Amino acid sequence: MINVSGIKHAMFINDNFIGSLTWTRKLISKLKKIKLKCNVTVSINVVNIPGLLCEIKETGCQGMFVGFENIKP
Repeated sequence: MINVSGIKHAMFINDNFIGSLTWTRKLISKLKKIKLKCNVTVSINVVNIPGLLCEIKETGCQGMFVGFENIKP
């Protein structure tokens, strides 16, 4: 259970919020219910997972910090 009593904004500073999709989707489903404004850190791979950006937005996410693993082509 997530207790956000009095909390209006959270920042999820994880090396990669989408590193474990099972964990991420469980957290997303809980966050959608409480509409907590938040920010997350993700890898650029987030764009390769269909629908995930929209799911994260539906949680109340207002911004993402995107990590680039390698800038070489």
